[in-house]
Amino acid sequence: MVKRSSAFGKAALRQVRGTLGRFLSIFAITALGVAFFAGLRATGPDMRLTAEHYLQEQGMMDLRLLSTVGFNEEDIAAARGVEGVALLEPGFALDALAEMPGKNLMVKLHSYSEDQSLNLPKLLEGRLPEKSGECLADLRFIESGFSIGESFRLVSGGSDPITDSLATDEYTIVGVGSSPLYISVDRGASSVGSGQNSAFLLLPLDDFKLEVYTELALSLKTPKSPFDEDYASALEPVLDAFEAIGNQRSEIRFDEIRRDGGEELSDARQELEEGRQELLDAKRKIADAETELSDGRAEFEDAKKELEDGMKKLRDGEKKLEDAKNQLDDGRRELDDGWKAYNEGKAEFDQKMADAEKQIAEGVAEYNKGVEAYEKGRRDCEAGK
Repeated sequence: MVKRSSAFGKAALRQVRGTLGRFLSIFAITALGVAFFAGLRATGPDMRLTAEHYLQEQGMMDLRLLSTVGFNEEDIAAARGVEGVALLEPGFALDALAEMPGKNLMVKLHSYSEDQSLNLPKLLEGRLPEKSGECLADLRFIESGFSIGESFRLVSGGSDPITDSLATDEYTIVGVGSSPLYISVDRGASSVGSGQNSAFLLLPLDDFKLEVYTELALSLKTPKSPFDEDYASALEPVLDAFEAIGNQRSEIRFDEIRRDGGEELSDARQELEEGRQELLDAKRKIADAETELSDGRAEFEDAKKELEDGMKKLRDGEKKLEDAKNQLDDGRRELDDGWKAYNEGKAEFDQKMADAEKQIAEGVAEYNKGVEAYEKGRRDCEAGK
């Protein structure tokens, strides 16, 4: 037995010496495999502890409830009443597009509040949002071409403006961080664009204008870690309770929505009928206005013709007035000339009258002398002289 072992050893040693390169290669590969396996066995628990510490530090939720119609206060109260729920925080989530030069980036918008205890973001740079118009950006959002302090616009990606759901459409990046909601590289599906989100943003809770909450984050009373094998089984009773409440609340919400929808439909029909009546009244008013417009147009044409006739008469009157003015000026000039001739003739007449009166006076004096001589000669004749 010893001889056989010794012979086998010698044969193996000769084979190793003959194929030393192959032996060393196989030995190195085996050593690397053993070292890699030992490293995985040693690293696994450390990675698990690191993950548990991160999830505990960031308040990772145990369950997340979603609803296509949202959660009102009654839904939230019913969810809080489920046995096993330690903490419940409602929030908002919304798909949107961030405008970039040349393209739009699909993003998931999540609400953030300073009072929340679940799904806390881990700040990597900058600060958390504190007021409206500020946001915390995903690192992948920054890698797409944005930076802290930069502002951008959000659009809904549909026909309705984003301001129907948010207080503003312009946001400024104040910090960069990660979220326990996105541990993997996947950023979830989107209802806009290509259907796949590229990044997420955290916005102030008060910036969302939605009437109901879109999601509920829950923390359970069970102290088990998500990495425990019986963690899923510990959630089953709570999941069954939520399924029962979900069926109950869905029927109630359906009745409420149907009732509200019926009331809105009735109001809409009434508004439609009132609108139809207003439309008919408007059409009648338009027809009356068109008739009045036609009559007014005819009156305008008549008034225009009268105005044109009046303008023509006015122009004729102005011409006649101008002719009369010219005749008056001519008459005034003739009158002035007549007065001048009259004054000159009167002066000549007065001179001639004065000369004639002087000649008459002299003639009368000579006449009187002749009469006196005549009387004297007659007397002398009668006296015989």
